[in-house]
Amino acid sequence: MRTCLATLLAIVLAAAPQAQNREIPAPGSVFGFTAGADYKLATYDQSIAYFKKLEGASRHIRLVEAGRTSQGRTMYFALISTPENRAA
Repeated sequence: MRTCLATLLAIVLAAAPQAQNREIPAPGSVFGFTAGADYKLATYDQSIAYFKKLEGASRHIRLVEAGRTSQGRTMYFALISTPENRAA
């Protein structure tokens, strides 16, 4: 899970310069600490809050509900593509 989150975060940040006139939030602005800092790990709620901010800041990211986790939380996946590709 941690590796998947890190990979997705890297993809999102790599696409950040292509955002059109929108401010892409840094992870630390939501987490309250720098991503990768020693002894710091984002919670589920912090991670989801960050991805929702990314979705609001970029037209290339769309969060989709995928069901429920074993803890009863909403599980999401992120579609990262151009709006034109997602519409096809």
